[in-house]
Amino acid sequence: MHTQPEADAPIIQLSVERTLSPKVHFELGERLNELRHLGVMILGSGNIVHKLQMIDFQNFSRKNHGFDWAIEARVFVNRCIAEGNYRHLLDYARQGRSMQLAVPTPEHYLPLQ
Repeated sequence: MHTQPEADAPIIQLSVERTLSPKVHFELGERLNELRHLGVMILGSGNIVHKLQMIDFQNFSRKNHGFDWAIEARVFVNRCIAEGNYRHLLDYARQGRSMQLAVPTPEHYLPLQ
């Protein structure tokens, strides 16, 4: 509603397919990216760090409000994106304890692909 108040854009919903690998999701994202050049808006829903039960609400007002592992995971993902190093993002489960904690299940992370 806020981005298309005239409601003149077609909407197609895609879901993460649990049986497919992160690499396959990435390849799908690459193919969908071509639609951007045709004026198609592509939205993804998710988050790099998704561990709601561990949110530190007591210290939420800190500058980088978050656990060290969450900040480390965010910095890692942002650096990989900035450098175009997608290989490490696809193999997120093997990128150390911070990423394992940040991505307990793939459905919130894979829209990044």
